[in-house]
Amino acid sequence: MNVFNFLIILLLGLQVGVYSQIKRIPGNYSIVVVKKKGKNPREIVDIQKLNGDSIYYTPFQSETIKAQNLESVKKIYFNHSVRIFPKSKFHYKSGFLLNTSLGLGYDHSNFHLSLNKRFNFFEYGVGFGQFSNFYILPIDFGWINISSSSFYVNGKYILNKGKRAWYGKAKLGYSLNYSNFNIDDVKNGFLLEPSIGITFSSKRRIKHYFEISQHLSNTSGSFTIASTNGTIPTTGSFNILFNRTVFTYGIEIGKSGKKR
Repeated sequence: MNVFNFLIILLLGLQVGVYSQIKRIPGNYSIVVVKKKGKNPREIVDIQKLNGDSIYYTPFQSETIKAQNLESVKKIYFNHSVRIFPKSKFHYKSGFLLNTSLGLGYDHSNFHLSLNKRFNFFEYGVGFGQFSNFYILPIDFGWINISSSSFYVNGKYILNKGKRAWYGKAKLGYSLNYSNFNIDDVKNGFLLEPSIGITFSSKRRIKHYFEISQHLSNTSGSFTIASTNGTIPTTGSFNILFNRTVFTYGIEIGKSGKKR
């Protein structure tokens, strides 16, 4: 897939994200998780008051004020930090998030780990990645595999308020490229990776996401390909811009709820 086709898919995804309509719980509600042997029942509530060792709240779609001892409450996901949906599912709308992912594409694989800060629909952070690009040289039986470590900054914008949250994201950074058995010398290069994805809400602090991205990185260097019939080895140089479409699965880990 070339960059032009990727941009078309990106624009179509943006339209889906913007016009996605998913029922959402009003913003004044929080989630209370109560301690109970064997399971932790969750309730969507409008907190009226936290007073000493007690919490006073009105359950969703009820007008009755209830009181609960904080000793029986495991944690609370407050309305200022989460966006809530039916069945107590939620997305984070603020705070630090840890992301880790695995990606696969034609002649490409990667692993990424990043720490990000979310402000409602915007998110930015720093990350580290390992990736590998396979390349067939224009000679008989010649190929190289470039292994790289990358350090980057990334930005993300969430496109809708639904429980299936569409987003656009981009990574920009520097890649450290390594020599292997048939590469004599290799130069470092840049990393650029625009992407579009979808994150699924859940009852837990871990969210799952899928994304499609266009991996762009470059390198140059020299190689020696051993002969298979005892003749002189083939030597040469390369200057490559890798352009790979990548499909990624990842998890987003947010902060656990608290009592105050």
